Amino acid sequence: MQHQNNKENMYIDIEHITKRIGNNIRFARECRALSVAKMAEISGVSERTIRRIEGGDPHVTTGSIARVLKSIYLEKTMDYVASHELDDVGQFYYKRNNPEIPHELDPRYDF
Repeated sequence: MQHQNNKENMYIDIEHITKRIGNNIRFARECRALSVAKMAEISGVSERTIRRIEGGDPHVTTGSIARVLKSIYLEKTMDYVASHELDDVGQFYYKRNNPEIPHELDPRYDF
């Protein structure tokens, strides 16, 4: 039963994240005075998929989201998804697990 609750909580958390992303994309579209139909035309993503993205559907592909973002000049925001520069936990473990590497010289990480 505990395992099931963890899965349900994870789904709720993911749904919250995808709804935030969808709301951000909707706001960006509306700021640009674009209809869903116009965004579909310029992005090559169907109107139905755009509505799913904006509605926070967690099953939309990252490719569709990337095409929508590129169509409104927000593709650089994809650079922040799982970015190591923003990953405090990953940086902590990387430094802890690799004490012999002088981190300022490691080309993979700029922290």
